[in-house]
Amino acid sequence: MRWVSLGETGPAEAEALRGIRRAFEEGPLPGPGWVEVRSRLERRVWRVAGGGNETFYVKLQLFRSFRVRFRYALRPSPTEKEGRKALSILKRGIQVPRPLLLGREGAWCFKRRSVLVSMEAEGIPARRALEEGGLALEDLARFLGVLASKGVFHPDLHLGNFLAGREGPVLLDLQSCLVLPFRVGKKGVLSMAAKLGASLDHAGLAGAGAWAGTLAGAGVLSGDDLEERLFQAMEKTRAEERARRVKRCLMDSSGFAREKWGRGRLFRRRSASREEVLREARAALGSRDEGWIARAVDAPCFVGKARRARDLWVEFRRLELEGRGMVLPLALVEEGGWGGRGCLVFPRGTSLEGLPLENVGAGPLGGGIRQ
Repeated sequence: MRWVSLGETGPAEAEALRGIRRAFEEGPLPGPGWVEVRSRLERRVWRVAGGGNETFYVKLQLFRSFRVRFRYALRPSPTEKEGRKALSILKRGIQVPRPLLLGREGAWCFKRRSVLVSMEAEGIPARRALEEGGLALEDLARFLGVLASKGVFHPDLHLGNFLAGREGPVLLDLQSCLVLPFRVGKKGVLSMAAKLGASLDHAGLAGAGAWAGTLAGAGVLSGDDLEERLFQAMEKTRAEERARRVKRCLMDSSGFAREKWGRGRLFRRRSASREEVLREARAALGSRDEGWIARAVDAPCFVGKARRARDLWVEFRRLELEGRGMVLPLALVEEGGWGGRGCLVFPRGTSLEGLPLENVGAGPLGGGIRQ
């Protein structure tokens, strides 16, 4: 692992960073005292306490497939781009988590891991600050104007990506930011305002009318039809967020592997065997029946239109996040081409009578059970 320092550190910080380096060089990960914050198929994040009062965030990017390694062969890795963006934004006078260390293992098409270590930013969540009165809507509107004037465009500007710091708001999640050499245009400002407005509305802190008035009062946006334009942009933002959530669920939100299957696709839990899943799905889809199949080969399956099967996969995932004690599907297999179907594969020995079929999705799953 090759390491590059991104900023000056004190003695206590330097000692903590040496411990993080040793954890990556000697293994195994995570190191002692590391608390996992996020775990996805190709990205993991830990919170690490230092020897003093300092706390660090360690972000690990994995290059698991040749396709991903080839994509970043001539481009910087996501963690490297995030570190460089943070330094550039700091130079423009905007508070963000301070990057300290960047690590890379492998080069070109042989990249394997990339690491970014940053200091934890001080502050409280923006939503809590707004509810407690420590932060006002006017502060958010003015900060939005500062971002636009400094040429920083954040496409995912919701309340979860803000902290209320001692010296003003702190911007988080810089991976998708654009640092422009010029001021953000009106369309970009409206897009950021709509994203933040949808988050405020969802939290019950401000509707479109109140947020539009605040933006106009701060001189960020103007126009007689500002409220209507903002409302339409917020509705578009909500629709895009729903689509992103479905995609994120299908890709890797709970450790799913997303793979190609002929002209179709396969989404499976990494604990499930690809061979066994495909054996059941081929038997179920090859029968040309639809609905519940008590045993395709050894396990029960549900076969339906691709959209229906995908909706059910996402609905089962939602029930899982709510902590429902129930049997969950192992995989979703989708046929390719127009009019393709989808197949949900359940664990071997699953009793269909134990599934809340009437409560999953929009009504019963339909189709009789074929033995």
